[in-house]
Amino acid sequence: MHLYFQYHNQYIHRFANTEMLEMFAFQLVKNLAIGLIGIFVPIFLYQQGISITIIVLLFAARGLIHMFTALFIARPLIFHIGFKHSFLAAIIISAFSYLALSQNMSTSWLTIWLLCEAISHGIYSTDFNSYMSLCADKNKTGREIAFLSILSHTINIVAPFVGAILIVSLGFPIMFKVACFLLIFSTVPLFFSKETSITNQKRLSAMLCVKYFWQKKRKVAISTIGDALDSLSHPFWSIYVYFLLGGITLFGSLLSFVSFLQVIVMYISGTNYDKHKSTFRLGINGGILARCVALFAFSAPIAVASDILINLAGPLYTAPRAAALYNQLRGEETISMIVGHETIWNLFNAAALLVLVPFIYLLGWYSFPLFITGVIAGKFIIKSQGIGAY
Repeated sequence: MHLYFQYHNQYIHRFANTEMLEMFAFQLVKNLAIGLIGIFVPIFLYQQGISITIIVLLFAARGLIHMFTALFIARPLIFHIGFKHSFLAAIIISAFSYLALSQNMSTSWLTIWLLCEAISHGIYSTDFNSYMSLCADKNKTGREIAFLSILSHTINIVAPFVGAILIVSLGFPIMFKVACFLLIFSTVPLFFSKETSITNQKRLSAMLCVKYFWQKKRKVAISTIGDALDSLSHPFWSIYVYFLLGGITLFGSLLSFVSFLQVIVMYISGTNYDKHKSTFRLGINGGILARCVALFAFSAPIAVASDILINLAGPLYTAPRAAALYNQLRGEETISMIVGHETIWNLFNAAALLVLVPFIYLLGWYSFPLFITGVIAGKFIIKSQGIGAY
């Protein structure tokens, strides 16, 4: 890869800046599409009469398909067509997933959505994490991630609120089609410069990727399991808060307000992401406190308060952890290590969701504390490994 294997510092920084500018522009438009409609997908499924149990099963299935995609599709795809064309493939497949949702909801269209969503996410996540690990400036990885996050959440100050109003006015099907157009358009900035070649990266077999990641980065792998548990409530929490608030416009307004607060937090703390230990610990401890509050979120005010706390704590540990992860996995086995990371994350996330399904079926909303308990456990696992372990 040009960036990784050129040794003249000025050239590296100039190339990195060009690559990152393209990535920033790509993320800006992509996150607009997600902010307008993507974040409302679990609520859409719930409104279609799909039970919470089935929704959680769908997300568990998505995780397993994502895992196999990272192992057997994303890895060879990146080597054969490069990072940028892999992004393009992921976005086109993602656009098809939204197109499937815009049709009359049936088992067939739901299956098409699930497959397209999982495969696109598997390619995109593997591609993005590999790209950032190789292309980000090692001394400024945290700040570059902070800038990407600020861009994303700046868009989300407006997008969820506007998206909620447009959903009420135009309906979900039209908004899904708008998302298709925005997603395809988002890939244009990626091709302002040529595709980069990937050289001197070891091409390990699918199973060796997982084995090497576990053996060589054991503490990182254990922390990855914790991160997977930390994400257990994602398909559940948004529906739960929406259910308590009683309206999609109120829910969109909450998302926009939370994004505004997140931008302030990231602007203040972003310069510290590369000196990540104190920021990481503050975020983890704040996240644990927020999830403890969420255990008692049986009314709208407490749910809103805990949601705000959760989302304020999140950037304080996710961005430093990502920066440390990218720096630690940078090397001649980067792509293989990222595939191992994606496999372990999705395997444990899906397995935990499947374990919780019987409780959800029997207890319904009353099983919510189980999700939060799992999330708190996940945070303790991440914290016990420590950011310095990377």
